[in-house]
Amino acid sequence: MIFINIGFIGAGKVGKSLGIYLKKHCLTVAGYYSRSFESANNAANLTQSTAYISPDELTAGCDIIFITVNDDALPDVDAQIAALLRRKTWRCKVWLHTSGAHSSECLKNIKIAGGAVGSIHPLQSFSDPQISAKFLEKTFFTIEGTAQALLVIQEILNAADADYGQITVRQKALYHTGAVVISNYLVTLLDFGMQCIETAGIDKKAVFSAVAPLIEGTLDNIKRYGTVKALTGPIVRNDAGTVAAQYDSIKKYLPEKTELYRILTIATIKMAENKRITLSGAQKLKCLLKKENYDE
Repeated sequence: MIFINIGFIGAGKVGKSLGIYLKKHCLTVAGYYSRSFESANNAANLTQSTAYISPDELTAGCDIIFITVNDDALPDVDAQIAALLRRKTWRCKVWLHTSGAHSSECLKNIKIAGGAVGSIHPLQSFSDPQISAKFLEKTFFTIEGTAQALLVIQEILNAADADYGQITVRQKALYHTGAVVISNYLVTLLDFGMQCIETAGIDKKAVFSAVAPLIEGTLDNIKRYGTVKALTGPIVRNDAGTVAAQYDSIKKYLPEKTELYRILTIATIKMAENKRITLSGAQKLKCLLKKENYDE
């Protein structure tokens, strides 16, 4: 067991979920500060901790402070805490933000003022805190920061028996791009496919139930075999006629999706070429999908 007090600046979904998760693993959650005391109090009730009325009060009682605010609020928190540290003698506090998009450099003023800074990002989306806390048990975390911050993060995650990996400050934006593509753009892709099926005549209320086994089977294949080997369908069969028919149907019934279909198909061809299909077969499919072949 680690005898440290953990506090949270920010009492939204991420802060609440992490608080519940850490407490479950016998880590001491001291409490929360939020611009809304009501929010802080709600989070404190969920974790049987304290709602603090100011960042000063929270910091005085904590060794590690998670900054779980929206990304846009990080510069203000950084400036506010740096000003606080310049007035105090606290030099052993560790400050960790949970943004996926930003590195620990966004806490540069806290670092200059003497604080150890880092970032710890759980690779998942958050909704209901109780449910999200359960998902955290299987979540992968990415970490980076100063040497002192990294030691503390690793100690916390080891205590929670969590999986994690370290990245550099420069890799943070690319890492977050990958997370957005997988999370947000997967939703976009599913919406596109479901529109096609609905437009083909399947009742809107039945579409998701109809495609759910296909989604689950695809994810299982990726887990078992990896992305390239999980590919099925007309591209890996080198079925140019089917690809052409699909493209024509998109142009006719969902013309606003024509370019999206073309881009996705070409990206899939490139992924499969010289692995699942020959270079000549790939080139034949690419030529079929040239934009000029489908311009009015």
